[in-house]
Amino acid sequence: MAASTLRTADYLNARGDLRIRTAIVSVARKEGLVTEYDHEKEMVVPGIATVMRLCGVNMLSTGGTYKKLEELGGGTDLVQISEFAKPAKAVALLRKLGAGEAEIADVLATEEILDGRVKTLQLPVYAGLLADKTNPKHMETLARLGIAPIDVVICNLYRFLERQSIEEIDVGGVTLLRAAAKNYMNVLPVPSVEDYQAVIKELNTGKQVSLALRERLAAKTFRLTSAYDQAIGEWIAEKVRIRLEKPVTVMIQNMQITGHP
Repeated sequence: MAASTLRTADYLNARGDLRIRTAIVSVARKEGLVTEYDHEKEMVVPGIATVMRLCGVNMLSTGGTYKKLEELGGGTDLVQISEFAKPAKAVALLRKLGAGEAEIADVLATEEILDGRVKTLQLPVYAGLLADKTNPKHMETLARLGIAPIDVVICNLYRFLERQSIEEIDVGGVTLLRAAAKNYMNVLPVPSVEDYQAVIKELNTGKQVSLALRERLAAKTFRLTSAYDQAIGEWIAEKVRIRLEKPVTVMIQNMQITGHP
């Protein structure tokens, strides 16, 4: 069996630019994914998934987003997240990334279950997201387990502010974005449709994205997910008639000092 190898140099250069090879695309808002003609502006608007396809990026997706991406045509570069950790798919993707054969560990992967409530919450997904690409041990572990490093998360959240209900509280999307933002040295988080063109501009110049863009979108991601969670907390409190006595910032400060809000 050939040795499995994932190399830092295949992802990051000396300037910190990140080559985009594998992306998670899981969005509530489907606009902006596929290149389309804007009749109002009388111009072609490039779609971020279309551009990634042209750059040879592997895309992992879910449910409705997967169906939208199928408009780009079939191919081995489009995989459902529920298939991501299955041995055949994992080996095929690692071979494409140049890692050779992989010893597939017994890593749990499931189909989308519970009416879509559980679809991205899988160990292989978060191992691929949280690995430090500059750490040889991390890269060796991914290759050994048959897990491809993930380089970008394109995810906008369920529209809770528009349709306030329990089913519109996003769990997997928030988790994906926070993991990507935490690991911004190695991953690009893309939290909104409005960010697509900035990413496309950088991909078009070299199939990679700068550290500056990753830093900016990581900061935006944490501010967005914080505001999202605060809106949910206020809605639930109002729904069950609980008075929130302390501002969120005070609660966070108290937790850091005492361990209790």
